[in-house]
Formats: sequence, C-alpha cells, structure tokens
Amino acid sequence: MDPRHDEKLEAWFREGYQAAPEAPPGARERVRQAVAACPPPRPRRGPLWWLLEPKALRIRPAVAVAGACLAVALAWLGPRALGPAARLDVHKSAPGTAASAARPVSFALIAPEAHSVAVVGDFNGWDVRANPLARASESGAWVAVLPIEPGRHLYGFVVDGERWVCDPAAPLSADANFGQHNSVLVVDNTL
Repeated sequence: MDPRHDEKLEAWFREGYQAAPEAPPGARERVRQAVAACPPPRPRRGPLWWLLEPKALRIRPAVAVAGACLAVALAWLGPRALGPAARLDVHKSAPGTAASAARPVSFALIAPEAHSVAVVGDFNGWDVRANPLARASESGAWVAVLPIEPGRHLYGFVVDGERWVCDPAAPLSADANFGQHNSVLVVDNTL
C-alpha cells in the first residue's frame, strides 16, 4: 500500500475528529423542549424505602406526657417490682471474687536519712499519700503490709515526697515510665 495514502487517510480522520459537528438550526431548542417535557425520573425504591423517607413525626401532647410518665415509672419501679434478685450492687462483691482475693504483701526499704517513705504503684493509683511506710527501727528500716490483688504490678518508693527509689529486693521493669524504672511485684492467686 502506498504510504502517502495512509497519511492522507489519517489526516482525513484527524480533521473529521477535531472538527465540531454542525447542528441544524433550532436543534438545541428542540432538545431542550424534549427534555423539559419528560417527567422527572422516579427514585428507585428498595424493600425498605419507607424507613428512609423523611416524614414528620406527629404525637399529641397528652400522649407524649403519658409516655414520658410511663418511662419514668418503669425506670423507678422496675427493679423494685422485680424484687431483690433483680438489683445489682456494684460496690459489693461475692466471696471468692477479685475484690476479696487480695493478698497481704510486705514492703520494706532501708533509708536511714529519710523523714518519710511511701510506696506508690498501679495498685494505689500512684498516690504518694495512699500508703505511707512506718519507721520500724532507728536503723532506718521503713515497712508496710498492704492487701494487693493478684497479678503483675509496677511500684516504687517515694522518699521525702520527692525522690524516687526502686525496691532493691525486687526486679526492675524493662520499660521505663516517665524516665524512671519501676520495681515489679507479682502476687500469686493461690494462698
């Protein structure tokens, strides 16, 4: 085939593709009128379309007041009507549960120069005032016995309200919280 013929054919296609089509006079107006004459399309409705349709909720005031009174009465009388078995007391725990499983743990630190020592840890919310140690002797021994729940706990001693001291008799945690290491205490679940 002649290469010039291919070039002419390609040029003819390119010109036809790039040229804007010429519409007959009045074509745009006829299309606009045809579109305006068509009804708007109906939305496609699924099986639960009525749940998604926005509707005004109409309730008579007397019915609303009666419903609110009924809800308050059920909330107040419900546990009383069902008896003591239906009430939950979240502050008491049954024997053998975690609240009664605390084990006595002795904490001791030798700090002869200290004026006060406290043990802080995840078991007391890291509160310095929660568990102060008592001076046991003039040699500087400070001791306390606390009920601690079974599990792994991090703790340390605070000397004179400001100096952090790890327990020399306990292993240190691998992670450092706030730039300080903590001592590790493991309380066994068995007696």
